[in-house]
Amino acid sequence: YGAEAIEDDIKRRERQQETAIATMKRFRWQAIVALAVGIPVMVWGMIGDNMMVTGDNRSLWLAIGLITLAVMVFAGGHFYRNAWKSLLNGTATMDTLVALGTGVAWLYSMSVNLWPQWFPMEARHLYYEASAMIIGLINLGHMLEARARQRSSKALEKLLDLTPPTARVVTEDGEKSVPLADVQPGMLLRLTTGDRVPVDGEITQGEAWLDEAMLTGEPIPQQKGEGDSVHAGTVVQDGSVLFRASAVGSHTTLSRIIRMVRQAQSSKPEIGQLADKISAVFVPVVVAIALFSA
Repeated sequence: YGAEAIEDDIKRRERQQETAIATMKRFRWQAIVALAVGIPVMVWGMIGDNMMVTGDNRSLWLAIGLITLAVMVFAGGHFYRNAWKSLLNGTATMDTLVALGTGVAWLYSMSVNLWPQWFPMEARHLYYEASAMIIGLINLGHMLEARARQRSSKALEKLLDLTPPTARVVTEDGEKSVPLADVQPGMLLRLTTGDRVPVDGEITQGEAWLDEAMLTGEPIPQQKGEGDSVHAGTVVQDGSVLFRASAVGSHTTLSRIIRMVRQAQSSKPEIGQLADKISAVFVPVVVAIALFSA
């Protein structure tokens, strides 16, 4: 049981790091691609062209529109896939808003580009840069979120490293060092100065000063004696004790802390959940108003 728990922790740690890095890199290149198209077009529209279709620039704007479409597919495809899945489930999320906003902006712009005679002169405005910029900025936000998750994963690694790989077990034949995975509740273990506590337990003999900063944040070592509890991951600053293991593997206090960190990493923030709840009502209302106005 203990061996499985440790192996699972190691594999989970590797998978988590690989996933976090891959996700961050994907959002980064998607943001770069979208912003590399959106920013120049936006700047050009502000200081050069006026984003209006004329007979002289139709071909140029058509090329920009096709480039923007490629950006929407390769850098923003996940927004449209998620929006489609939400539609099939009868719900609306933030991805629905992004897909609608960028999709409608592009379709309108392309329609103006291809059939300008169908639109009044004052309505021949293009919004290709809006589609690219929205996708780029939201992907940038996702990249920053993924980077924050990666950093929290590194913090989790530091917590995992607080557990020593071996423990000194006291038996009738003397002391011997065993892998941490072989330690079971009820075993008698020894700690000396400089040791890191391998599992939770209760001191049966001796006294020691333990650094429990990783649990309590208190930098001053605490004196522990017979009957006191010790926790995995804490460090013996001075002294020597015997203690009986009471919780091992995933049942230690340190493991519970790690488990809570993982849950926090995998769960959606409350603000994100609130945004989805609002979107579930807001998006259909906005679409209905837009259709009614049209």
